[in-house]
Amino acid sequence: MESFEILINIKKTLGLLKNQLKKANLSGTCIISKNEIVYQEESRTHKISIEDTRQESDAEKLHFRMPEFLDDLCVVTHDLRNLEVPPGQTWVEKATYLCQKVSTPENNQLPHYYNLGALLKENTKDKESKRL
Repeated sequence: MESFEILINIKKTLGLLKNQLKKANLSGTCIISKNEIVYQEESRTHKISIEDTRQESDAEKLHFRMPEFLDDLCVVTHDLRNLEVPPGQTWVEKATYLCQKVSTPENNQLPHYYNLGALLKENTKDKESKRL
C-alpha cells in the first residue's frame, strides 16, 4: 500500500472535528468520505451528505439578495432635491456632522451620504478654483 500525506488544512479541520466531538461528549465513530460523513454510535447510524454541510459564502448571499437591494434603491423615500443643510459654520464642521450621521445606524442614511458627497464635491471645486 502506498503512503500518502494528508494536506495540513485537512489535518487542522479533522482536529477541529475531533475537539467538537469531545466537547459534545460523542463517543461514537465518524467515517468521512468525499460524499458523506457517517456517525455511528452503538446500533445507531446517522449519515450527513457533504453537500448539506456546505455553507453559503458572503458573496453568494449578496449575489442572491442583490435584486432585493436594487429594489430598495429604486424606492426613494426622500426627495433628494430638498435636503436640510448640515449644521456648522465651516466645511470641516459640516463634514464632521455628516460623518457622525453616516456612522450611526438609522433607517435611511441616503440623504446623509448624498450631502456628504455634495460637500466633498464642493470642497474639490473650491480647491480647483483656488488653483485657477
